[in-house]
This record gives sequence, C-alpha cells and structure tokens, in this order.
Amino acid sequence: MKTWGILSGQLRRYVLLACLTSAALWACSSQASPQAETPAETGAALSPTTASSPVETPAAGTGPYKLLRKWDSGDGRPFTPSGIAVDGSGNVYVADTGSNRILKFSPEGAVLAKWGAEGSGDGQFKSPQRIAVDSAGNLYVADYGNNRIQKFDSTGTFLAKWGGEGSGDGQFTRPFSVTLDGSGDVYVVDNGNGRVQKFSAAGVFLAKWGSPGAGNGQLSAPVDIAVDPSGYIYVVNNGSSNIQKFSPVGIFLAKWGVEGAGDGEFKSPLGLTVDSGGNVYVADAGNYRIQKFNSVGTPAAAWGSRGNGDDQVAAPADVAVDSAGNVYVVDSENHRVQVFARRS
Repeated sequence: MKTWGILSGQLRRYVLLACLTSAALWACSSQASPQAETPAETGAALSPTTASSPVETPAAGTGPYKLLRKWDSGDGRPFTPSGIAVDGSGNVYVADTGSNRILKFSPEGAVLAKWGAEGSGDGQFKSPQRIAVDSAGNLYVADYGNNRIQKFDSTGTFLAKWGGEGSGDGQFTRPFSVTLDGSGDVYVVDNGNGRVQKFSAAGVFLAKWGSPGAGNGQLSAPVDIAVDPSGYIYVVNNGSSNIQKFSPVGIFLAKWGVEGAGDGEFKSPLGLTVDSGGNVYVADAGNYRIQKFNSVGTPAAAWGSRGNGDDQVAAPADVAVDSAGNVYVVDSENHRVQVFARRS
C-alpha cells in the first residue's frame, strides 16, 4: 500500500482518525480480539474477470458521466463528508465526520435537516463514517468512535442503538460501514475485527463471517459494504486493494483488484455501491476516480481526475446511486458532494 503519499490535508487527518493509512490498516487488524467464525457452508471461488478491452479514465469533461450539480455543507461550517446515502424520494444524507453530524439535503442540494454533535449520548457521534437508509426512510449510522450503530427516522429523531466495544457477537471494534438488504436486514463492516456482522432492523444479531487476512474470504481493513438486488454482498478490502463478493449467507465467491492505476486496479479504495442492475461503483480514492464494474468485476467505465474543477475529485471517500442512475460522490478533500449522470 502507498496510501500516505497520495493523501493530504484534511483527508489525511480524516484518514489518521479512521485508521486508514497503510501502517494503521495492519495495526487495526493485528489488534483485533479473537476472530469470528466463518460460515459453515463452503463454495468454490469464482475466478476474477478482466475486461476484454481497456477502459481508460478520460480527461475531465469528456468521460462517460457528466456533472449535474455540486454542493457543500450549505451552512458555512467546515464540511468533512465521509459517507452518503440516497432515499427513495431522492433526498441525500451525508455523514459529516469532522463536525460529528448528519446532514439531509434535497435532491438539488438544499439543506433540509441536520443533527448530531460530538459525544456518546443518543444522537451524538464520534467520527461517524458510512450510512445507509431503509425503504421507510430510516437512517443507520456507523458511529465509528463509539463502536455502535445508531438508527434515526428521516427527521433525525433517535430510534435505537446497538453495539459496544469488543469481539463478541453484536460487538464492534471500529465499525466503519453499514448497509441493508431487500428484507431490511442490516450488515456492518466491523473494521477492527476483520469481519461482517448481520443484524435484524432492530439490532438483533443474526450472523457473522470473515477474519483478518489477505486470503479469499478474509478481510484486510474492510471499509465499505453493499448488497445487490439479488442479495449478493460486496466488501471493499482497503488493505488488499480489492473488492470481495459473497453469497447472501457469507460464502466467498469472487474478488477483483490489486494495487495499481490500471483498469480494475485500486489505490486505497474507500467506498462502493450497487445499482438496480447489479453494477458496482467504487470510490478509488488514491487514483482520484470512480470505477464502475459489472457484477463479476469486469470494468465498464471510469471517470475523474485529481483537482477541484467540475468532473474532478480529490480523494473520493464514498459513492451512492439513486433510482434514476445518477451517481453521488463524496468529494472529501474538496469538501463537497458531486452528482453525475450518464452522458447520452
């Protein structure tokens, strides 16, 4: 990994806090307590798929996606976005890690609500990271520094919480990401324990899989997770610069990616999402771009370059897709959200 040289400024401070530099990545894994069990079932791994022809990252303004709009915090406060989610009405939720709060925006970027402050009480946060929204509009927050998940309604009213520091069932060591499947079950990336845990919407523990390492089905500083419409699960393995795919019950199926700047390669990947067609979008932070793949890992598109202009990004931290296929990018070092649409 060569993450430290490519990350700077505000994001560098964010990375330090989130334990995402190369040295800290392995420290996080090595400090984990006794590890989770792997699923009882086993399955043959699929071979990673590569593209039949190169998919080059285009110059700004010429790529497969065009900029629709962009916005910052909207209230003049420092904005250090790290996680993003879009609800069924197109409203956008952003975890503002540096200010320990959640902001809700309209589809056009107008501020609708905001809540949170630093602390460990209900509705307070310590470095909130990835977020997810369910079909009813409830928001789930990976409250990283408090080792818990918090659940809110769409206006920010606190509903529930679960977790606590540790390696037991339902406990976390630096939970980094959260997502939901079509049934409303909740999946949490338990970064420090190198595993995924699955819960009901009420926080009841259901299952777990993974252990620290670089092998198939092992997780090296995992930082994000998404579930496709068929229930397949994708995890960003930051420490190994790859994406791993699991069955709905946690059986390893495939992986793709190595460290590099080529098609299907990554430098410090930080976020991902899946659209209704099963396409996977990855925030390739160290390469200052978004990469798009089909469900078996074949590169389909890429866009972005380093900078603060339109179509440019500076260490993108997370990505989301709405029902129309528009792509929302947490442009963290530029302290903004950018929204892209497919060029016709």
